[in-house]
Amino acid sequence: PGVPRPPIGVDARVVRRGGRPWIPVTGEFHFSRRPAASWRESLLLMRAGGVDTVASYVFWNQHEEHPGRFRFDGSLDVRRFVDLCAELDLGTVLRIGPWVHGECRNGGLPDWVLDRVRAPRTDDPGYLAVVRRWFTALGERLRGTPYDEGGPVVAVQIENELYDDPDHLAGLRRIAEECGIRAPLWTATAWGGVRLPEGELLPLYGGYPEAFWEEGDAGPATGMIRHYIPGPIRDDHAIGADLRPVPPPGRDSDP
Repeated sequence: PGVPRPPIGVDARVVRRGGRPWIPVTGEFHFSRRPAASWRESLLLMRAGGVDTVASYVFWNQHEEHPGRFRFDGSLDVRRFVDLCAELDLGTVLRIGPWVHGECRNGGLPDWVLDRVRAPRTDDPGYLAVVRRWFTALGERLRGTPYDEGGPVVAVQIENELYDDPDHLAGLRRIAEECGIRAPLWTATAWGGVRLPEGELLPLYGGYPEAFWEEGDAGPATGMIRHYIPGPIRDDHAIGADLRPVPPPGRDSDP
């Protein structure tokens, strides 16, 4: 506390920490899906494998199963998890949604939200009202954890796999910040021909470089090599193939 930290930012080419290019080596660990007693061992194993930044979904439907009754105990203690990451010198990326997908029921939306809200994942006033209440509760738990305040949270992801509503995405970021959720980097899904609010969210492109389930009868997948070569590609034919019946406009073609 009180010691200035190297600032984290981004330009058109790279993420920078302290003015120097920084490539975070990020691994996924969903804290609420593991017993809290196992977190330390798992994070130490990740760190030993070269991971320096841990990403995790925050599943709304686990924390507010019933309206207005928030749980942050046991394996739902997000603050304990973030503090442990800090203790182990691991950066943290929180994927707060509110829709997160993550192979979770309703994409992480509580059942009661779907029962009460006419148009979730939009600017429907009823939806934004309950999102604000959830983000307020989460922001209170995360107070003091942003990187700029000495904590480990280097990035926050808004929503997940929402392609065509940049205004909604920008609004979710504003609500999160108003509720005390802060980070030097704000991100969103970049693949799928997505439209993002310019200057608001950093487009993140993921890929499956091993692609072990593709072309299983024809040997190793041939397209995986492109994930190791810098270039303009912003799409992966192996991600979200079940979500789009046809390729999105402007999709990069395979070589």
